[in-house]
Amino acid sequence: MPKQLRNYPIYLAPQIVGRIKSNGENEVFDEKTGEILDPTNIDDKIKIYERQVKGWFLNRASRLLRGKDNGFIILMIALSYIEGIEEYRTGESSNRRSNEFFIRGVQRIFSIEGNLNQLDDFYSQVRCGLFHSGMTRNKVILTDDDSSQIIEFTENETIKINYRKFLHKIRIDFNRYLKILKNPENITERNNFNRMFSNLVNM
Repeated sequence: MPKQLRNYPIYLAPQIVGRIKSNGENEVFDEKTGEILDPTNIDDKIKIYERQVKGWFLNRASRLLRGKDNGFIILMIALSYIEGIEEYRTGESSNRRSNEFFIRGVQRIFSIEGNLNQLDDFYSQVRCGLFHSGMTRNKVILTDDDSSQIIEFTENETIKINYRKFLHKIRIDFNRYLKILKNPENITERNNFNRMFSNLVNM
């Protein structure tokens, strides 16, 4: 969910600050580039979205790869991307359809086909475990072994996740999506994003 403008300055993304002025006009300023941004303009909204996702989430997760014992928080950051990106791609809210949107995102991003029972298990064990209980559930094992797959469902009902490769795949997907959004010829994709992403109240 994008940050929404208020009648005092707030950061909509790293180094992008905005407010609603006393006359009711919106004011958004990119401190990094010196640009004035229009929160109703789709191309400026894409700039805010890119800075938000990379600056507050994905870049932070990548920095954590340098340290030890950061696998779970890296995975949590990467997982938080999946449901939201499906909302923007489809132009629909995942409200009361979280499982559907998450599984569809996992299938698309990681090219996983077939066993929906395993994907339901992934949703419950990994996503719901981390976001509802603060820890993945009993079937999940994390690894950063170069020889391991990104996601592996083993015969002994273990879900093995390479968190380094998982984050890398998420970053690739986001960059591909940005390329789609920045192309004015992709009308449907841009309209879907424009409908779902707003820094304005009651939009």
